Amino acid sequence: YNFIKKTKYTVDDWTDWDGMKTVFNVDTHRFILELENLWTGWLMGERIDIPLVDAAIPAVMRELALNHDVYINTAHKESLHPIMKWLDVKLSQDLVPYKAIIVVSHTVDKMSLPFDVWIDDAPKLDGLHHRLFLLDWPYNRCVKTARRFYTFTEIPELIKAL
Repeated sequence: YNFIKKTKYTVDDWTDWDGMKTVFNVDTHRFILELENLWTGWLMGERIDIPLVDAAIPAVMRELALNHDVYINTAHKESLHPIMKWLDVKLSQDLVPYKAIIVVSHTVDKMSLPFDVWIDDAPKLDGLHHRLFLLDWPYNRCVKTARRFYTFTEIPELIKAL
């Protein structure tokens, strides 16, 4: 986003989902379109580095896949093809096993899917669910009841503790 818009925002500037109206001067729908455009641009050759949020993700996914079925879930249906290519670049080099990518709309409650555990960062998820682990970011701190984690290396122990 910063590369395209010539801005210098950080994730700390975005303190809640609705705060994007203030920080980015766009409504939620426009922000999602901008995000879709970013993914499409990446696929079309604008190889902006879109890093994993945590370098430990491949190792943790490999560890979890030993005893669990691992799925990747996204609500970015319009940019699924570039996201899948990005995953190939970011994860296949580390041979990360996952069963499938499941796509839902932005209006579908991810928590209604039949999974044992959810690992996410979305502030709109039901934080009361005892099997939701929320990656801590300033924009989701409005969810007060979620089990938070700060690095993916915490995930295997959190799951074992259930």
